Amino acid sequence: MRLISSSRPGLRYALGAAFCGYAFFGALLLRGQPSPVRSITEGVYSVGQAARGQQLYKAQCTACHGNALEGTSGPPLAGDAFLSNWSAQSLANLIDKIQKTMPFNLPGTLSKGQSMDLAAYFLQAGKFPVGRAELSEAVLAQIVFPPARSSPAPSGAKTGGASLPPPEGNLAELMRAIAFPNANIIFDVQQTDPGAPPKKRPRVGEDASTSETFSPSILP
Repeated sequence: MRLISSSRPGLRYALGAAFCGYAFFGALLLRGQPSPVRSITEGVYSVGQAARGQQLYKAQCTACHGNALEGTSGPPLAGDAFLSNWSAQSLANLIDKIQKTMPFNLPGTLSKGQSMDLAAYFLQAGKFPVGRAELSEAVLAQIVFPPARSSPAPSGAKTGGASLPPPEGNLAELMRAIAFPNANIIFDVQQTDPGAPPKKRPRVGEDASTSETFSPSILP
């Protein structure tokens, strides 16, 4: 019995299909690989970016976080306590928090670029090395804080159970962000109909509502 040999066009088609299949599955494997992780110790911001962040910090942040980022009514933004709060977290998490919650009296008014500038200044103040390129949104998720060094537990301390992360705020921030504004709203209902058309905003002290009189932007 004589075997029928494969035709050349058929062989070429089979080889081409196999090559395309390998290329397709190879691309899927590459896409599934995680992006390389960088540490903030590798120089992830530029001098110019930190300088912009410093100017913005002086204008927006010193009242709560201190002239030297040491923390006053707000938490510190440099030093061991700051690094412990953000241990092993992505730098994107810090920038997201800055953009959505800061400054305290006007949360959400900072742009993504301004938030990255502030983060660059925090890194510079923390003595982390400078790089050539600026922080960009494309690489934020790949940049992480170093893990905080664990300190030995004091004698007599309980070793069992899950440990909780350190707090990122204080009682003053909690009161001014939640308790005071909501209490003002309750007082407003006693003298202002929420369904009535808005009136021209009066000056403070001239029949102003409780929320307007004691707004966080007016309080010291």
